[in-house]
Amino acid sequence: MADTSISNLTATSPATAAHRIPIAITPFGSGNNGYITPALILSYGTSPITGTTITATTQLVGAKVSESVTAGAGWTITAGTATTAVSALSVTRTNNNALVTNVVSIAATETTQAAFGTYNNFAVYGGAAGADLALGIGKHPQAAGSSSPYITIGGYLGNSTIGSYAGQLTVGNAAATAVGYMSHAQISLISTATIGFAVGSNGIASTDTAISRISAGVIGVGTGAAGSFAGTLQLEQLTVGNGASINHNANRLQFNSSTERAMQISNYNQSISFFNTYILAWASTGDANGTLDTSLSRISAGLVGIGTAAAGFAGRLKLTSTIVAATTVAALNASPTVGEISTVNDALAVTAKGATVTAGGSAIAVLVWNGTNWVGI
Repeated sequence: MADTSISNLTATSPATAAHRIPIAITPFGSGNNGYITPALILSYGTSPITGTTITATTQLVGAKVSESVTAGAGWTITAGTATTAVSALSVTRTNNNALVTNVVSIAATETTQAAFGTYNNFAVYGGAAGADLALGIGKHPQAAGSSSPYITIGGYLGNSTIGSYAGQLTVGNAAATAVGYMSHAQISLISTATIGFAVGSNGIASTDTAISRISAGVIGVGTGAAGSFAGTLQLEQLTVGNGASINHNANRLQFNSSTERAMQISNYNQSISFFNTYILAWASTGDANGTLDTSLSRISAGLVGIGTAAAGFAGRLKLTSTIVAATTVAALNASPTVGEISTVNDALAVTAKGATVTAGGSAIAVLVWNGTNWVGI
Protein backbone atom coordinates (compact mmCIF):
# COMPACT_ATOMS: atom_id res chain seq x y z
CA MET A 1 0.00 0.00 0.00
CA ALA A 2 1.17 3.53 -0.65
CA ASP A 3 2.58 5.65 2.16
CA THR A 4 -0.24 7.43 3.91
CA SER A 5 -0.20 9.84 6.82
CA ILE A 6 -1.72 8.48 10.01
CA SER A 7 -3.94 11.55 10.13
CA ASN A 8 -5.51 10.50 6.83
CA LEU A 9 -6.57 7.05 8.13
CA THR A 10 -10.17 6.30 9.13
CA ALA A 11 -10.80 4.93 12.65
CA THR A 12 -12.58 1.56 12.73
CA SER A 13 -13.83 -0.18 15.88
CA PRO A 14 -13.86 -2.94 16.82
CA ALA A 15 -10.98 -4.53 14.95
CA THR A 16 -11.83 -7.68 13.00
CA ALA A 17 -9.76 -10.35 11.31
CA ALA A 18 -10.15 -8.54 8.00
CA HIS A 19 -8.61 -5.28 9.25
CA ARG A 20 -5.01 -4.35 8.66
CA ILE A 21 -2.87 -1.99 10.72
CA PRO A 22 -0.23 -0.21 8.65
CA ILE A 23 3.39 -0.24 9.75
CA ALA A 24 6.55 1.34 8.43
CA ILE A 25 9.66 -0.76 7.82
CA THR A 26 12.95 0.69 9.05
CA PRO A 27 15.11 2.18 7.80
CA PHE A 28 12.41 4.35 6.35
CA GLY A 29 12.27 4.36 2.58
CA SER A 30 14.26 1.13 2.28
CA GLY A 31 11.38 -0.88 0.92
CA ASN A 32 7.71 -1.35 0.86
CA ASN A 33 5.76 -0.64 4.03
CA GLY A 34 3.57 -3.43 5.46
CA TYR A 35 0.74 -4.15 7.87
CA ILE A 36 -0.10 -6.30 10.91
CA THR A 37 -3.27 -8.16 11.77
CA PRO A 38 -5.16 -8.72 15.06
CA ALA A 39 -3.91 -12.35 15.00
CA LEU A 40 -0.32 -11.09 15.04
CA ILE A 41 -1.05 -8.75 17.95
CA LEU A 42 -2.52 -11.70 19.88
CA SER A 43 0.89 -13.36 19.97
CA TYR A 44 2.67 -10.39 21.61
CA GLY A 45 2.30 -8.28 24.76
CA THR A 46 -1.19 -7.83 26.14
CA SER A 47 -3.63 -10.38 24.70
CA PRO A 48 -7.25 -9.20 24.59
CA ILE A 49 -9.75 -12.06 24.71
CA THR A 50 -13.06 -11.79 22.89
CA GLY A 51 -15.95 -13.28 24.88
CA THR A 52 -15.97 -14.87 28.32
CA THR A 53 -15.04 -18.50 27.65
CA ILE A 54 -11.45 -19.76 27.63
CA THR A 55 -11.11 -23.23 26.13
CA ALA A 56 -8.20 -25.63 26.09
CA THR A 57 -7.14 -24.19 22.70
CA THR A 58 -7.20 -20.53 23.71
CA GLN A 59 -3.70 -19.08 23.49
CA LEU A 60 -2.71 -16.67 26.29
CA VAL A 61 0.70 -15.33 25.41
CA GLY A 62 2.72 -12.51 26.91
CA ALA A 63 3.43 -11.00 30.28
CA LYS A 64 -0.13 -9.99 31.02
CA VAL A 65 -3.70 -10.82 30.08
CA SER A 66 -6.45 -8.29 30.65
CA GLU A 67 -10.13 -8.07 29.86
CA SER A 68 -12.89 -5.75 30.96
CA VAL A 69 -16.23 -7.48 31.40
CA THR A 70 -19.58 -6.47 32.77
CA ALA A 71 -21.17 -7.92 35.91
CA GLY A 72 -21.99 -11.60 35.52
CA ALA A 73 -19.83 -11.94 32.38
CA GLY A 74 -16.52 -13.09 33.85
CA TRP A 75 -14.24 -15.61 32.22
CA THR A 76 -15.06 -19.31 32.21
CA ILE A 77 -12.31 -21.89 31.75
CA THR A 78 -13.58 -25.09 30.12
CA ALA A 79 -10.87 -27.72 30.45
CA GLY A 80 -12.81 -30.80 29.38
CA THR A 81 -12.63 -34.18 31.07
CA ALA A 82 -9.29 -35.03 32.66
CA THR A 83 -8.14 -38.66 32.61
CA THR A 84 -4.59 -37.96 33.83
CA ALA A 85 -2.98 -35.75 36.46
CA VAL A 86 -3.27 -32.45 34.60
CA SER A 87 -4.24 -28.99 35.85
CA ALA A 88 -7.05 -26.90 34.40
CA LEU A 89 -5.10 -23.80 35.42
CA SER A 90 -1.43 -23.65 36.36
CA VAL A 91 0.52 -20.54 37.35
CA THR A 92 4.31 -20.70 37.60
CA ARG A 93 6.50 -17.78 38.65
CA THR A 94 9.93 -17.26 40.20
CA ASN A 95 10.01 -14.65 42.97
CA ASN A 96 13.37 -12.91 43.00
CA ASN A 97 12.81 -9.80 45.08
CA ALA A 98 11.97 -9.19 48.74
CA LEU A 99 9.12 -6.92 47.64
CA VAL A 100 7.38 -9.65 45.64
CA THR A 101 4.06 -10.48 47.29
CA ASN A 102 1.18 -12.04 45.41
CA VAL A 103 1.42 -14.72 42.77
CA VAL A 104 -2.32 -14.46 42.16
CA SER A 105 -4.20 -11.38 43.32
CA ILE A 106 -7.99 -10.98 43.47
CA ALA A 107 -9.43 -7.60 44.46
CA ALA A 108 -13.19 -7.56 45.11
CA THR A 109 -14.88 -4.28 46.02
CA GLU A 110 -17.96 -4.79 48.18
CA THR A 111 -20.10 -1.70 47.83
CA THR A 112 -23.18 -3.21 49.50
CA GLN A 113 -23.27 -5.75 52.33
CA ALA A 114 -25.94 -7.41 54.42
CA ALA A 115 -25.24 -8.11 58.06
CA PHE A 116 -24.00 -11.68 58.52
CA GLY A 117 -24.07 -12.42 54.81
CA THR A 118 -21.30 -14.43 53.15
CA TYR A 119 -19.19 -13.45 50.15
CA ASN A 120 -16.74 -15.85 48.49
CA ASN A 121 -14.13 -13.97 46.50
CA PHE A 122 -12.54 -17.31 45.65
CA ALA A 123 -14.40 -20.63 45.62
CA VAL A 124 -13.60 -24.23 44.68
CA TYR A 125 -16.48 -26.66 44.09
CA GLY A 126 -16.45 -30.43 43.80
CA GLY A 127 -18.72 -33.43 44.12
CA ALA A 128 -20.49 -35.47 41.45
CA ALA A 129 -22.40 -32.44 40.15
CA GLY A 130 -19.66 -29.91 40.82
CA ALA A 131 -21.94 -28.01 43.19
CA ASP A 132 -20.47 -28.90 46.61
CA LEU A 133 -18.33 -26.12 48.11
CA ALA A 134 -14.88 -27.49 48.92
CA LEU A 135 -13.04 -24.24 49.68
CA GLY A 136 -14.20 -20.65 49.86
CA ILE A 137 -12.25 -17.51 50.71
CA GLY A 138 -14.10 -14.27 51.26
CA LYS A 139 -15.70 -11.91 53.74
CA HIS A 140 -18.23 -12.49 56.49
CA PRO A 141 -19.83 -9.20 57.63
CA GLN A 142 -20.34 -9.05 61.41
CA ALA A 143 -22.60 -6.06 60.72
CA ALA A 144 -23.60 -4.19 57.60
CA GLY A 145 -20.54 -2.39 56.26
CA SER A 146 -18.07 -4.20 58.58
CA SER A 147 -16.50 -7.37 57.18
CA SER A 148 -14.07 -9.95 58.53
CA PRO A 149 -12.08 -12.34 56.33
CA TYR A 150 -12.91 -16.04 56.53
CA ILE A 151 -12.18 -19.39 54.89
CA THR A 152 -14.93 -21.97 54.37
CA ILE A 153 -13.88 -25.61 54.23
CA GLY A 154 -16.42 -28.05 52.88
CA GLY A 155 -16.98 -31.58 54.11
CA TYR A 156 -19.45 -34.40 53.79
CA LEU A 157 -20.74 -33.66 57.32
CA GLY A 158 -21.20 -29.96 56.54
CA ASN A 159 -19.10 -26.86 56.03
CA SER A 160 -16.91 -25.14 58.61
CA THR A 161 -15.39 -21.67 58.58
CA ILE A 162 -12.16 -20.19 59.85
CA GLY A 163 -12.07 -16.42 60.08
CA SER A 164 -10.66 -13.36 61.77
CA TYR A 165 -12.66 -10.87 63.81
CA ALA A 166 -11.40 -8.10 66.12
CA GLY A 167 -7.94 -9.64 66.36
CA GLN A 168 -9.30 -13.12 67.09
CA LEU A 169 -9.23 -16.34 65.09
CA THR A 170 -12.80 -17.65 64.80
CA VAL A 171 -14.10 -21.13 64.03
CA GLY A 172 -17.69 -21.33 62.82
CA ASN A 173 -20.34 -23.46 61.21
CA ALA A 174 -21.73 -23.42 57.66
CA ALA A 175 -23.50 -20.11 58.29
CA ALA A 176 -20.17 -18.61 59.43
CA THR A 177 -21.59 -18.24 62.96
CA ALA A 178 -18.60 -18.36 65.29
CA VAL A 179 -18.62 -21.20 67.83
CA GLY A 180 -15.07 -20.59 69.03
CA TYR A 181 -12.59 -17.74 69.33
CA MET A 182 -8.83 -17.76 69.83
CA SER A 183 -6.78 -14.65 70.55
CA HIS A 184 -3.24 -14.15 71.80
CA ALA A 185 -4.56 -14.37 75.38
CA GLN A 186 -7.46 -16.85 75.43
CA ILE A 187 -9.52 -19.53 73.73
CA SER A 188 -13.29 -19.29 74.17
CA LEU A 189 -16.22 -21.50 73.11
CA ILE A 190 -19.96 -20.95 73.02
CA SER A 191 -21.75 -22.08 76.19
CA THR A 192 -23.10 -25.32 74.70
CA ALA A 193 -19.80 -26.49 73.19
CA THR A 194 -17.81 -29.41 74.55
CA ILE A 195 -14.21 -30.54 74.41
CA GLY A 196 -14.77 -34.20 73.65
CA PHE A 197 -12.79 -37.40 73.24
CA ALA A 198 -13.93 -39.96 70.69
CA VAL A 199 -14.20 -43.70 71.15
CA GLY A 200 -11.25 -45.33 69.38
CA SER A 201 -8.88 -43.71 66.87
CA ASN A 202 -11.50 -42.04 64.64
CA GLY A 203 -11.80 -38.41 65.74
CA ILE A 204 -15.28 -37.96 64.25
CA ALA A 205 -16.73 -41.02 65.97
CA SER A 206 -19.12 -40.73 68.91
CA THR A 207 -17.62 -39.30 72.10
CA ASP A 208 -17.82 -40.90 75.52
CA THR A 209 -15.85 -38.34 77.53
CA ALA A 210 -16.13 -34.55 77.44
CA ILE A 211 -15.43 -31.36 79.36
CA SER A 212 -18.19 -28.75 79.27
CA ARG A 213 -19.61 -25.68 80.99
CA ILE A 214 -22.16 -26.37 83.74
CA SER A 215 -22.70 -22.77 84.83
CA ALA A 216 -20.64 -19.65 85.54
CA GLY A 217 -17.35 -20.79 87.06
CA VAL A 218 -18.33 -24.51 87.02
CA ILE A 219 -16.82 -27.15 84.70
CA GLY A 220 -18.18 -30.68 84.33
CA VAL A 221 -16.46 -33.90 83.30
CA GLY A 222 -19.13 -35.95 81.57
CA THR A 223 -19.85 -38.71 79.11
CA GLY A 224 -20.02 -36.59 75.96
CA ALA A 225 -23.05 -34.32 76.17
CA ALA A 226 -22.81 -30.64 77.04
CA GLY A 227 -23.63 -29.96 80.69
CA SER A 228 -22.90 -33.52 81.80
CA PHE A 229 -20.93 -34.17 85.01
CA ALA A 230 -21.44 -37.93 85.10
CA GLY A 231 -17.73 -38.58 84.55
CA THR A 232 -14.75 -39.10 86.85
CA LEU A 233 -11.65 -36.94 87.23
CA GLN A 234 -8.47 -38.94 87.88
CA LEU A 235 -5.20 -37.17 88.64
CA GLU A 236 -2.07 -37.32 90.76
CA GLN A 237 -2.36 -33.87 92.32
CA LEU A 238 -4.92 -31.07 92.43
CA THR A 239 -3.77 -27.57 93.42
CA VAL A 240 -6.49 -25.40 94.91
CA GLY A 241 -6.34 -21.68 95.64
CA ASN A 242 -3.09 -20.03 96.68
CA GLY A 243 -0.75 -23.02 96.88
CA ALA A 244 -3.09 -25.50 98.64
CA SER A 245 -3.16 -28.90 96.96
CA ILE A 246 -4.57 -32.42 97.12
CA ASN A 247 -2.41 -35.23 95.86
CA HIS A 248 -2.18 -39.01 95.77
CA ASN A 249 0.96 -40.67 97.11
CA ALA A 250 1.38 -44.42 97.60
CA ASN A 251 -2.25 -45.19 98.57
CA ARG A 252 -2.47 -41.96 100.52
CA LEU A 253 -4.68 -38.95 99.82
CA GLN A 254 -2.78 -35.93 101.08
CA PHE A 255 -4.12 -32.41 101.73
CA ASN A 256 -1.40 -29.78 101.70
CA SER A 257 -1.21 -26.12 102.61
CA SER A 258 1.31 -23.90 100.87
CA THR A 259 3.99 -24.87 103.46
CA GLU A 260 3.22 -28.33 104.92
CA ARG A 261 1.19 -31.52 104.60
CA ALA A 262 -1.90 -30.70 106.66
CA MET A 263 -3.89 -33.95 106.55
CA GLN A 264 -3.57 -37.44 105.14
CA ILE A 265 -6.07 -40.21 104.52
CA SER A 266 -4.15 -43.44 104.18
CA ASN A 267 -5.38 -46.71 102.74
CA TYR A 268 -1.93 -48.10 103.50
CA ASN A 269 -2.36 -48.07 107.30
CA GLN A 270 -6.11 -47.26 107.44
CA SER A 271 -5.71 -43.92 109.17
CA ILE A 272 -6.57 -40.22 109.03
CA SER A 273 -3.72 -38.08 110.31
CA PHE A 274 -3.19 -34.35 110.90
CA PHE A 275 -0.24 -32.02 111.20
CA ASN A 276 0.65 -31.96 114.94
CA THR A 277 -0.58 -28.42 115.58
CA TYR A 278 -3.82 -28.77 113.64
CA ILE A 279 -7.20 -29.31 115.31
CA LEU A 280 -10.44 -31.07 114.45
CA ALA A 281 -12.97 -28.33 115.11
CA TRP A 282 -16.71 -27.56 115.00
CA ALA A 283 -18.29 -24.20 114.21
CA SER A 284 -20.97 -22.64 116.39
CA THR A 285 -23.34 -22.24 113.42
CA GLY A 286 -24.37 -24.07 110.28
CA ASP A 287 -21.49 -22.46 108.38
CA ALA A 288 -18.32 -24.55 108.60
CA ASN A 289 -16.34 -21.37 107.98
CA GLY A 290 -18.02 -19.64 110.93
CA THR A 291 -16.74 -19.12 114.47
CA LEU A 292 -15.15 -22.25 115.98
CA ASP A 293 -15.97 -23.08 119.61
CA THR A 294 -15.21 -26.81 120.09
CA SER A 295 -12.18 -28.81 119.07
CA LEU A 296 -10.08 -31.92 119.48
CA SER A 297 -6.31 -31.50 119.44
CA ARG A 298 -3.08 -33.27 120.23
CA ILE A 299 -1.59 -32.34 123.62
CA SER A 300 1.34 -34.76 123.54
CA ALA A 301 2.03 -38.38 122.60
CA GLY A 302 -1.08 -40.42 123.43
CA LEU A 303 -2.94 -37.42 124.92
CA VAL A 304 -5.89 -35.66 123.25
CA GLY A 305 -7.48 -32.49 124.52
CA ILE A 306 -11.05 -31.21 124.20
CA GLY A 307 -10.86 -27.47 123.75
CA THR A 308 -12.63 -24.48 122.31
CA ALA A 309 -11.28 -22.81 119.18
CA ALA A 310 -7.59 -23.49 119.77
CA ALA A 311 -5.47 -26.51 120.58
CA GLY A 312 -5.74 -27.33 124.30
CA PHE A 313 -8.04 -28.90 126.88
CA ALA A 314 -10.28 -26.07 128.05
CA GLY A 315 -13.40 -28.01 127.14
CA ARG A 316 -15.48 -30.75 128.75
CA LEU A 317 -16.50 -34.29 127.85
CA LYS A 318 -20.14 -35.33 128.26
CA LEU A 319 -21.19 -38.96 127.93
CA THR A 320 -23.42 -41.59 129.49
CA SER A 321 -20.63 -43.84 130.75
CA THR A 322 -16.91 -44.27 130.54
CA ILE A 323 -15.02 -47.53 130.13
CA VAL A 324 -11.48 -47.34 131.44
CA ALA A 325 -9.44 -50.44 130.67
CA ALA A 326 -7.88 -51.96 133.80
CA THR A 327 -4.14 -52.21 134.18
CA THR A 328 -1.82 -53.25 137.02
CA VAL A 329 -0.46 -51.06 139.78
CA ALA A 330 3.03 -51.52 138.37
CA ALA A 331 1.88 -50.38 134.92
CA LEU A 332 0.26 -47.13 136.10
CA ASN A 333 1.46 -43.97 134.34
CA ALA A 334 4.81 -43.04 135.87
CA SER A 335 4.41 -39.35 134.92
CA PRO A 336 0.74 -38.68 135.45
CA THR A 337 -1.10 -35.36 135.50
CA VAL A 338 -3.00 -34.27 138.59
CA GLY A 339 -6.58 -35.52 138.25
CA GLU A 340 -5.67 -38.38 135.92
CA ILE A 341 -7.92 -41.42 136.50
CA SER A 342 -6.97 -45.09 136.02
CA THR A 343 -8.33 -48.51 136.98
CA VAL A 344 -6.23 -51.42 138.30
CA ASN A 345 -7.17 -55.08 138.72
CA ASP A 346 -4.51 -56.23 141.21
CA ALA A 347 -5.14 -54.05 144.28
CA LEU A 348 -4.61 -55.81 147.64
CA ALA A 349 -8.08 -54.73 148.65
CA VAL A 350 -10.77 -52.32 147.64
CA THR A 351 -9.01 -49.00 148.04
CA ALA A 352 -10.83 -46.50 150.19
CA LYS A 353 -11.29 -42.91 149.06
CA GLY A 354 -8.03 -41.05 149.53
CA ALA A 355 -6.07 -44.19 150.49
CA THR A 356 -2.95 -45.04 148.55
CA VAL A 357 -3.36 -48.19 146.45
CA THR A 358 -1.33 -51.30 147.27
CA ALA A 359 -0.66 -54.12 144.83
CA GLY A 360 -0.72 -57.84 145.57
CA GLY A 361 -4.35 -58.88 145.25
CA SER A 362 -7.12 -59.15 142.67
CA ALA A 363 -9.38 -56.31 143.74
CA ILE A 364 -10.58 -53.74 141.23
CA ALA A 365 -9.79 -50.17 142.24
CA VAL A 366 -10.59 -46.87 140.50
CA LEU A 367 -7.78 -44.45 141.24
CA VAL A 368 -6.89 -40.80 140.78
CA TRP A 369 -3.47 -39.17 140.84
CA ASN A 370 -3.44 -36.51 143.57
CA GLY A 371 -0.06 -35.14 142.70
CA THR A 372 1.79 -37.51 145.04
CA ASN A 373 0.14 -40.94 144.92
CA TRP A 374 -2.48 -42.99 143.19
CA VAL A 375 -5.35 -43.01 145.65
CA GLY A 376 -8.87 -44.41 145.74
CA ILE A 377 -11.76 -42.31 144.57
